[in-house]
Amino acid sequence: MLQALKVRWAKHLKKIYPAIKSISLNRTDVYILIPLSKLIPFISFMRDSSLAQANQLVDIVVVDRPHLKSRFLITYCLLSTHYSTRYYVQILLKDLQPIETSAFVFNSANWLEREVWDMFGIYFTHHPDLRRILTDYGFDAHPLRKDFPVTGETALMYSDIRRDINYQPVKLSQEYRVFTLNKTWT
Repeated sequence: MLQALKVRWAKHLKKIYPAIKSISLNRTDVYILIPLSKLIPFISFMRDSSLAQANQLVDIVVVDRPHLKSRFLITYCLLSTHYSTRYYVQILLKDLQPIETSAFVFNSANWLEREVWDMFGIYFTHHPDLRRILTDYGFDAHPLRKDFPVTGETALMYSDIRRDINYQPVKLSQEYRVFTLNKTWT
């Protein structure tokens, strides 16, 4: 019974908001894919509409897929405490493509977008305070991107001679080893 109501709700939402690319449902969650240009109006609609009553932004999740044209899949996790439903509003984003901030729609987006900027390098336009939040201010890269080296690019080192802390390039003492089933370690 409840699932049939959700299917009817999804069809009704698609009629009301024709910009929706796709909607998929499971028992308690709703996944909605929308174009980037409609993100802020849509999450505002989801917050204000009695149809959804999404009153909390719980998280912003990013999946990095460097082999695809739209490199990032960004998911805004909205929660309706009234309907006990989670709405996952998803957008596709190309590399170096900016996105409009949602900090003016949900206050919690301020810190979440700062974390996304710091870890993935996704720039949010009109953000009130877009600074690094998890890495050092002098850090030059974005560590959760798939093309970031596992060992990092620089290391923070203390010099006994100069008595200060500085960045130095990472130097591996041994080359990576390649293992194949036909040969032993090389």
